[in-house]
Amino acid sequence: MRMLLVVLALFGAGAALTIASPAKAQEQNACTTEERGVERTRTRHYRVTTQIADFRNICSYPIKFYYCFSPATTPCTNAAQYLVRNLVPGQETRVHNDTGVSAYLHVKQCRANEQLVNERSIITGATWLECSSSTGAPVVDTSAAFTGMGDTPDFALPEVKMRPGPPPIGLNDYPADMVRIGAEGRTTVALAVNEAGRATGCKVIRSSGFGSFDRATCRALMLRGRFFPAIDAAGNPVRGVYKEFNMAWAKGG
Repeated sequence: MRMLLVVLALFGAGAALTIASPAKAQEQNACTTEERGVERTRTRHYRVTTQIADFRNICSYPIKFYYCFSPATTPCTNAAQYLVRNLVPGQETRVHNDTGVSAYLHVKQCRANEQLVNERSIITGATWLECSSSTGAPVVDTSAAFTGMGDTPDFALPEVKMRPGPPPIGLNDYPADMVRIGAEGRTTVALAVNEAGRATGCKVIRSSGFGSFDRATCRALMLRGRFFPAIDAAGNPVRGVYKEFNMAWAKGG
């Protein structure tokens, strides 16, 4: 699985962080093998030399074999460009280049109950191709609602800033259940911060609509968030509040 982490703003008041989830596991090129008629290039695409390519399903289960010819090594980027054939285990198929010119052959495969679709993150705008068994129904949250944990942030206390350093929310924090259902969301939280600059409480100000995202945001900030403590008139560290941390959880490709 491939992951992507993008920091959108420096960590100060109202810091913003976007993390893109791992793409769903794909078995592209894993269960079909070319038998003859193609020359493999270093880009893992196929340059058609005889205009005919034979493939065989070596999986133990049925698959949908998608293929597309293009005049460049860049893969076809739209699912509508791909033709599809259903292959049972051991079945062979012959692909003809009907473009009239020498072309590159791009192949992908999905399980029999899936189809190749165009995916797009509404948060990052990233696009990619993905095997999906989704019916197109709205994504429903099955996780428990979450409003916060630990001490309640006191907005009357001095405001603190986050220390520079690695992002407190990382790739491993993306909730697995949210990856499975393809959910996205934005969570905004406030944090209670003690004299040592550590978060002792987290409250959800604006929910993502998904309890798992909200919980993961608070848990990571409570565990790894580091802050400059507030200082009183005598120069002593005192309790403070981090008023707004914005977290965007996005689908990844």
